[in-house]
Amino acid sequence: MNEIFFNEDGDRLIVKVTGRLDMDSSEPAAAQINPRLPGKKEVIFDLSELVYLSSYGLRMLLSTARELNKSYAMLKLAAVPAPILQVLKTSGLARFFAIHDTVEAAIDSSSRPESGDLDKVLK
Repeated sequence: MNEIFFNEDGDRLIVKVTGRLDMDSSEPAAAQINPRLPGKKEVIFDLSELVYLSSYGLRMLLSTARELNKSYAMLKLAAVPAPILQVLKTSGLARFFAIHDTVEAAIDSSSRPESGDLDKVLK
């Protein structure tokens, strides 16, 4: 079973996603996450307990990043398990995310991902 946990601290939102982000879970996950995005300057996805990421999950992450970019906010990925990181790298989409070893490192970092046109990727 997938669960999503939220930790809000001012203009920062930490989203811990567990289980799978796939065809069945990505849309319900987005429905829980998206209403919390307005006003946030930084959103950190803690993926330490994510066990599977499909193309549907990738699209949800990219859509979230695109929405945040519109308001000059940033999406960071933290504690990404090796198999999930491999999916991001193999797909060529890792460059659109600031990826950190831990949530704490993501909080402390001001790094931004490489520039890229998310609108073109999501068409």
